[in-house]
Amino acid sequence: ALNWLDGMDGLATGTTTVAAAVLATLSWSTHPGVAVMALGLCGGTLGFLKYNAAPARIFMGDGGSYFLGFALAALATVGLPSDGSLTTALLPFLVLLVPILDMTLVIAARLGDRKSPFFPDQRHIYHRLMHAQCPKSTVVWCIYGLTLLSGLGAIALLHTSLGWWLLGIDLTLFGLTI
Repeated sequence: ALNWLDGMDGLATGTTTVAAAVLATLSWSTHPGVAVMALGLCGGTLGFLKYNAAPARIFMGDGGSYFLGFALAALATVGLPSDGSLTTALLPFLVLLVPILDMTLVIAARLGDRKSPFFPDQRHIYHRLMHAQCPKSTVVWCIYGLTLLSGLGAIALLHTSLGWWLLGIDLTLFGLTI
């Protein structure tokens, strides 16, 4: 999912930075070692973002985006609090909601057109925002914001039901791009 979000300068890198910071926050009290690894990933991608943001001077390619996606998934799998409830089971998906939702909707649309899910097209969230005449920097910051909002929703879910409201707002804003 993160590889498919790597279609604009700095997009996958910044999204990883935000998600890693959220994972560090979520895992700090239960798995501090994992939180430190998440902070390391956050710092590494933040440093790389200096060169990967528009206009990009360095590109990570598929290998880099696959690695970042794997690292986020691994940290989310082993580091998040788990008490057996539905809420804690959903935390990894909520932190990575934007890339997962983007990938899911694109695959569904492609299959609905009876095409391969791997057939390239212009249906990703960043393409839809670009077609709506949003400047590239606005598109990137909008997706960072959606990722942060879903991450804050995940953090809030551990303490209050306000998290569901934040996630509802995030899904609504994501839905406006369709």
